[in-house]
Amino acid sequence: MNRLCSIKGARDVFDFQKFLATQIAYAESVIARAKADGNDALLEKSQRHWHMLKEYGDSLVWQLLHSHAIRQLRKNQQSVAPLHPQSEHLAFCLEVAKSFSYSGIPVLIADLTNELRVGDLIVAANPEAPTLVECKAGTYRAGRPLKGRAGRQLSRMAGAVRYLAEGKAKVHDEPLSRLTIESGLELSHAWAVIEEMGAELRDKGFSIRQIGEGQFLYMDSSRCGGWERIIVPDDVARNIGGYVATSACKSACLP
Repeated sequence: MNRLCSIKGARDVFDFQKFLATQIAYAESVIARAKADGNDALLEKSQRHWHMLKEYGDSLVWQLLHSHAIRQLRKNQQSVAPLHPQSEHLAFCLEVAKSFSYSGIPVLIADLTNELRVGDLIVAANPEAPTLVECKAGTYRAGRPLKGRAGRQLSRMAGAVRYLAEGKAKVHDEPLSRLTIESGLELSHAWAVIEEMGAELRDKGFSIRQIGEGQFLYMDSSRCGGWERIIVPDDVARNIGGYVATSACKSACLP
């Protein structure tokens, strides 16, 4: 945590990720050993530690990229390969990331995060429209089309970059084109209400507030794992009016 909080520039970003990469790779080796030995206690502990390490990477992502860019770079459901079997690829990614970082340009390494699923490196010179880099061993001849997994990766990466830069693009494996529509509405937050609801949540186990016409916030501390029938107080039900027919509605439970 101290390393993360003390980051001041692109070099610090790289040094932190280099340290994080060693920790994640080691955690993955412990997970593999625990699975092989059938050690459930060690497996649970090491998996929890692995997830926490990835969340440090996510924290760095949210410092360097715009939330819209993060959401777009999360849209890839392919499974992520562990780091410890691909040490050469990781070393190459770190080498390329270092060249950017020591030139003053912050770079994120996707495999160290949960959020970033497109590209190997995300060059965060522009938080809203970052540049993506795919690191491949060997040489590439210009004009030669890439096929298979590499071709799909580069096509997906090119589509995502074009969308973030231009606001419209077709991304590989997506049936429809992505399109950005800018709204004239001002973004508003209800942090004071959320803080108040959080306090009530701790005392009662749930909380509900009306924050606008037909707009309600609901918090529930129960772990129902799905949809649950919630009884809405009569005064709230009257305010909802035509939005629900009765004083009972369904609300997703928060984990």
